[in-house]
Amino acid sequence: LGSLEKVYFIVQRADGSYQLGPGLLELSSIYQDSFDLRQFVQPALERLVSETGEGATFFVLEGGQQLCLFRVDGRQSIRDYSIRLGDRRPLDRGAAAETFRRFGPAEGPFRADTLVSTSFGSVNPEMGALAAPVFAPGDRLVGVVTVSGPVSRLTPAHAASIIPILVREARGLSLMLGASPGLIRP
Repeated sequence: LGSLEKVYFIVQRADGSYQLGPGLLELSSIYQDSFDLRQFVQPALERLVSETGEGATFFVLEGGQQLCLFRVDGRQSIRDYSIRLGDRRPLDRGAAAETFRRFGPAEGPFRADTLVSTSFGSVNPEMGALAAPVFAPGDRLVGVVTVSGPVSRLTPAHAASIIPILVREARGLSLMLGASPGLIRP
């Protein structure tokens, strides 16, 4: 405890108990200065594509619209080409838009079966998508991760097999970004 006190990671109160100290703020700022969202999101999207064969996207909310910040195309020859990096979309339809509407601000804890939004043909008549929220410190919604593909392949059975994979990656991203561990229940 003495070592932690010397660097102000903890401080002793007048009653003899301890609390976290201001030295932790310095660690937080070092982490924030070195933080690169891509280093967390890109591997998660690549795992989604590898395990599902479908495209994976990470959207953020920007200026009242959803913005495609990261994208990894699916491995199939017929895939969702309608989403590109930098695309902006309104919040009126689609799985990602529904997720932004449902989870901002967070009111968790959320169970895995309540996390995923789906959309089949609402943005593009030939495409479907599944989306899950990604949270950050303070359990605030930071973005939405989606898996998308042709509705001919994204059948209810295939979509059901994707949901646990999508939730696992959304939960993992949320934890890596600093959300409360109990916010998303497996």
